[in-house]
Amino acid sequence: VGAHGGLVVMRGDGEDSDYPIEISYATGEQIRVERCGGPARVLVRLPTSHYENTAGLCGTWTGDPTDDLRTPAGDALSSLSGYAAMVAFGESWAVADRAVT
Repeated sequence: VGAHGGLVVMRGDGEDSDYPIEISYATGEQIRVERCGGPARVLVRLPTSHYENTAGLCGTWTGDPTDDLRTPAGDALSSLSGYAAMVAFGESWAVADRAVT
């Protein structure tokens, strides 16, 4: 099964099982979503060619954790801390609901 050019692998016996969903791309990117009896966990693996060329909920991947909390506009959320920073950061990356085709 394809997902925007990637190969999707699903394991498990259905919607209620704790199975991983994996998407792998020929260029080396991998996304894995798993549920272990609670909230879902997402693992993103990128080839080193993406180093210092990322943005989003996973941070900037520059080796400097102080620049990870940036909005899509590139603004740092350094004036906030703790829970308030996490909420503001997540909300800044929210996208509108739309059907996936």
